[in-house]
Amino acid sequence: MVLLDKKPSIIPYMLVYEDVNGGTLRSYLHENSQHLSWNDMIKFSLQIANAVRYLHAKGIVNLGLHLENIFMHNNNIKLADYGLSNRLNGQAVKYQYLGFYKKSDVYTVGNLMQEMYNNIPFAENVVGPIDKYIKIYKDCLCNGPNSRPEIQFIVSNLKSLIVNCNQNINGNDLVITHPQNPFIIQDSMVYNSIPLQKSPMHIDNTSNIEPNHTLESSTELNNLLEIETHNADILDNRGIVFDRHYSIETSAQNRETFSSYQDNTNTHVNPFEITTLYPIYLPHTINSTISSQTYNNLENMRKEVRECFNQGKFLKALELYEEIIKNSQHSAKDQKSASTWDLSWNRCGLEKLNELIKALCKNTTLTSLNLYLNNLGSEGGKALADALCKNSTLTYLELGNNNLGSEGGKALADALCKNTTLTSLNLSANNLGSEGGKALANALCKNTTLTSLNLGFNKLGSEGGKTLADALCKNTTLTSLYLGFNNLGSEGGKALADALCKNATLTSLDLKHNNLGSEGGKVLANALCKNATLTSLDLGNNDLGSEGGKSLADALCKNATLTFLNLFYNNLGSEGGKALTDALCKNTTLTYLDLRNNYLGSEGGKALADVVCKNTRLKIDYFDYFSGLMRY
Repeated sequence: MVLLDKKPSIIPYMLVYEDVNGGTLRSYLHENSQHLSWNDMIKFSLQIANAVRYLHAKGIVNLGLHLENIFMHNNNIKLADYGLSNRLNGQAVKYQYLGFYKKSDVYTVGNLMQEMYNNIPFAENVVGPIDKYIKIYKDCLCNGPNSRPEIQFIVSNLKSLIVNCNQNINGNDLVITHPQNPFIIQDSMVYNSIPLQKSPMHIDNTSNIEPNHTLESSTELNNLLEIETHNADILDNRGIVFDRHYSIETSAQNRETFSSYQDNTNTHVNPFEITTLYPIYLPHTINSTISSQTYNNLENMRKEVRECFNQGKFLKALELYEEIIKNSQHSAKDQKSASTWDLSWNRCGLEKLNELIKALCKNTTLTSLNLYLNNLGSEGGKALADALCKNSTLTYLELGNNNLGSEGGKALADALCKNTTLTSLNLSANNLGSEGGKALANALCKNTTLTSLNLGFNKLGSEGGKTLADALCKNTTLTSLYLGFNNLGSEGGKALADALCKNATLTSLDLKHNNLGSEGGKVLANALCKNATLTSLDLGNNDLGSEGGKSLADALCKNATLTFLNLFYNNLGSEGGKALTDALCKNTTLTYLDLRNNYLGSEGGKALADVVCKNTRLKIDYFDYFSGLMRY
């Protein structure tokens, strides 16, 4: 909000940006990869290609597309950030580099398609179409700009994949967001309304550039391409690759008349073509001193790594990464790829596990491993446990949903007693049972490196909860513990409450869906009055009732560390709600409270709204069946 004087001397302006709810494409892929499908990948690729096609039809090149300036809103693509864009108007298009610019955009579209392909798992029944998809993006990544397809052909080929695969993709809106000139591209507009016409490109032989002239700097090329000074600086700083071996050579084929899709524009080009040993493009991590031979060697090794992963040759992939990292010109992305492996959703499986075990035992670059949903079973769990006893580099291990069973859990627990590097372990949804829980509790008494442990959905029961509580009294390193959906009951809750009174390291505890009841809620509330380290507590769906709510309200008046509290679906009622409302007027640390589905009534909702008006740092999620969802 901007308040104006009656007679302002300066007129203020505001830029109002459209809200997007899905974050950047990079974060969206990272957070949702396990839920995305072939259908989603084709849709996103087509939306991106369509948006670039529209820009090119309007005489605009983007020159800066990447995963951080493409946003997601309601599962649809939005383009933003046009800091590097150039409009190819009358003065700029007199060179053939109009096409060069466009092919730079095509290259980045190929990069984006490849990123999505590497992050989205598919079902086996789309193998054929996947090969066609790979062919499309590989064509976009050709070294020579002239070898890359026009953007309209990419759009056409992606549409054919939808038709051939009978995919149900509707005409979703494509939105290109710009702070000064927002406009919406609908699918029907892209195909039917943009007047794309073929215009002959005539050759202008009047250029004063000598054949075989060698570019001495990126500035000279920017001047040649008539990139505006401001944008040229940005391009240089973002890592466009220039080398003294780039020469401008006479291109015979450019002396012939050819066609290009333009918006009613007669285009004149000169007969010179920049030829390079590798393409000029906009990855932001390329070092400008890389020689073409080094670059090609690195690219070949990266390609071989991808093939090794597809074939399950993990040891060979690790050895290739070692060679890549030894190369002084490797990128930050290489370093991350070498250290962080995502083999979730059956990319490994029991049949390929032996190769992975060999890589783990080699102890080199791997620090993070995701094996979520690989159906490894107890035998796979035992094999990994043996590898953990020998490995000294891995710090993060995701083993959720692998049906490890109690035997696999016991083996991994024994490994934790010996391993000295692992800091984060996810064993959720593995049917560990109380026996597996007891074994892991024993390991926590001996392990001194683990800081985060997820044991949700494992049927630990009250006995498993009790032994873990005893372990928390002795463990001095664990800071985050997830025990949701384990039916710990009131007895398990009481044991954990006692542990919280003694533990001095835990900062986050998740106990949702554990049937704690009002008695469990009371003892945990009492523990909050004594604990001085916990900052996040999730007690959702535990049937705490009004009595449990009152006890927690009393605890909030005394606790000085808790910032996050989830109490959704606990049937707190109007009395529990009133007690919490009064407590919130006294508490000075809480910043988030979830009170959805607690039947607080309209009066309770009004009281909460009044609290938030007085306490601006606090956010409350509240749902009442009579009033609907409200976020204060």
